Amino acid sequence: MNTENILSTEGVILNKECVVCYKNFINIKDADYILFLDNITEKYKLTKPNNFEDETTCLCYDTRFECLTCKNIVCSYCIMNMPDNKYGKQLNKYAMFCNRNTEEVFETITMDETGIVTCPICRTENNRNM
Repeated sequence: MNTENILSTEGVILNKECVVCYKNFINIKDADYILFLDNITEKYKLTKPNNFEDETTCLCYDTRFECLTCKNIVCSYCIMNMPDNKYGKQLNKYAMFCNRNTEEVFETITMDETGIVTCPICRTENNRNM
């Protein structure tokens, strides 16, 4: 059984989706996710490692980012992987060492690492924790 069928059978799919990846959120609290995963693994005889955890771990509705301005909702996976182009520039010392140039080489880190979340739709900055 694939992930969507399992979630549908369990009745945990919500009618709200991430505006970036378009995956539906699940009606499971992040604190209860490990217990849910153990029950699903046992019930559907999923082998470890499985894709189920990779596909659903960031879809818990209580860990979402909701923009205060445009009210769009983004899952934690998308927020954690979006580059922070404004505040996320840092020197890549290894690349500078390998190139042996005097030029500075920068890399962009993610919003999860900087802690400053910018809404992907309206570009409003938000410093609050998710």
